[in-house]
Amino acid sequence: MSYAIGVDVSKATLEVLAEPSAPSRTFANAKAGIVELIAWLVPMKPSRVVFEASGGYEKDLLFALVAAGLPASRVNAQQVRHFAKALGQRAKTDPIDAAVLQRFGELFQPALCVVPSAAQARLRDLTQRRVQLVNLRVAEINRSYQASTPLAASHRRVRAALTREITRIERDIQRCLAAADADAIKATVDLLAQTPGIATVISATVAANLPELGHCSRRAICALAGVAPIADDSGKHHGQRHIAGGRAVVRTALYQAVLSGLRHNPPLKALYARLKAKGKPSKVAMTACMRHLLCMLNAMVRDQQPWRPAPLPA
Repeated sequence: MSYAIGVDVSKATLEVLAEPSAPSRTFANAKAGIVELIAWLVPMKPSRVVFEASGGYEKDLLFALVAAGLPASRVNAQQVRHFAKALGQRAKTDPIDAAVLQRFGELFQPALCVVPSAAQARLRDLTQRRVQLVNLRVAEINRSYQASTPLAASHRRVRAALTREITRIERDIQRCLAAADADAIKATVDLLAQTPGIATVISATVAANLPELGHCSRRAICALAGVAPIADDSGKHHGQRHIAGGRAVVRTALYQAVLSGLRHNPPLKALYARLKAKGKPSKVAMTACMRHLLCMLNAMVRDQQPWRPAPLPA
């Protein structure tokens, strides 16, 4: 019988449960340990190999599983933890986590992972690094407002160094897009950059960090980016909708695109003005514009068509 296999990933080890009635096995989370694990898994022909996103410690395992033709599923750690609580499992150890992942995979058969191309992986790392540096610069600017006079020069030097590094990263993004193996991702970036208010860096950030763009429904793509409104209703209670979860890097890029689009993108400008005229708070109107823009980008990539403003939603 083919079982789902649960793998609890930590920095040093991989705790693996292959069958519900069998004890778990421990492998090193290193090249030799992963090779040994793959050799052990291949003859079993599992229906899924399920593991949590673990801050990057799972990447080598993911690449090895996909290269070996094994069905790898990387799942949301919070979902799995809620599942464990629903089972009444309050204790948390590596073997217990592997068992919970095994049962989660068996019941839900989560979606398989698609490994990005080398060019897309490089572009994703560069765009995420740029976001990190921009956040550091913003924090340094905010600290400088409260700095004493003797420290002002120090703050200026740090801001200048961060700005230079951001410029280097942006040059690296351009070089990455110009590489010979980046034709597919560059075509998507160029397509998105035709949208008024979206420059190359923002389009590269969206394309690299949201590879599902063009392959999902508008509701699914909005949920992935974290701009889908979540209902909070029960009986006669109708709570306010909020957004939650999703990919923060993509959401930030969409917010920046909308800020620019309110000046240069007539459909977004009209949608924002109409929502404000109805009394909607600015943040609600901005989020609606982000959602509308993302749906447009999704349709552009799906149909491989340049920017053509769609009729605004009622």
